[in-house]
Amino acid sequence: MRAACELYLSEARTELQTQRTDRSACRRICATVLPGGQMLGDQALAKVDWRMVEEVFTKWGDQLQPPTQARYASTLAKVFEHAKRSGWCRANPVTGAKRPKVPSRRPEVPATVEVREALRIAEERDFNLYAYVIGMATIGCRRSELLAMTVGDLDLDGGVATIRASIADGGPGTKTYRKATKRDDWRDVPLTPQMVDVFGELLNRRQAAVEAFGGGAVDLDSYVFSDDPYGANWLRPDTMSQRVARRQGLEQGYLRSSTPLRGDAAARRHQRRLSDCRIHNGQQRGDAAPVV
Repeated sequence: MRAACELYLSEARTELQTQRTDRSACRRICATVLPGGQMLGDQALAKVDWRMVEEVFTKWGDQLQPPTQARYASTLAKVFEHAKRSGWCRANPVTGAKRPKVPSRRPEVPATVEVREALRIAEERDFNLYAYVIGMATIGCRRSELLAMTVGDLDLDGGVATIRASIADGGPGTKTYRKATKRDDWRDVPLTPQMVDVFGELLNRRQAAVEAFGGGAVDLDSYVFSDDPYGANWLRPDTMSQRVARRQGLEQGYLRSSTPLRGDAAARRHQRRLSDCRIHNGQQRGDAAPVV
């Protein structure tokens, strides 16, 4: 088992943060003491079955928090899968075991009055932030994906934005970096008429800023959300959440639960509930265009 962990760590090609998690998980895997007193790292792969794996998960349940248990269980599955591809074992016993579950919580959806106040303050004082809030409420993507969007990703005439990257945190010494998404995972998302107008105004202001500094057209590779006049730099996702908190005076707990909208079913329900907060020009629920 220990050799299989070392093989996986030496040959797997993953992100820096994932590598750190995998190394920590492999140390825990090898050091886990089984009911008989033997260490899991000393066991032959052929002797590890789904029952032993569940015993390991039970042991972790007394020592680790649920999110950590889930991450380490995922690493254990990857170690066996890699060993299987390398011909070291015939099957992956983790697939037949009951994995640890991570408790989930329902997101807190803001009230209409909170949305109205947040948008009013943002539009008056920080149009970049205003566009960010509208984008998070209507596009349905992670905040890191929205902040990685470039001008070239927008097709305002067609009313479509392409999600093809995200801003990731590489940890101490690396800071944030732009993480490209695999081509098969790119997705085109429709923009509401309101979002098209907001993006159009944001880019017009960017063009005016570029011309004020003696530049020409806005670079298609520049970031849509940036404090740089040319859009050369991206904004950190956590910094944006803190920025929203300062502007609207809401607790960051709400921001963390409301901003990471994703493409799964729960996020789509969340997005629909956000879209129901239609406060522009007195529009009511059921109107054709969801205006926040």
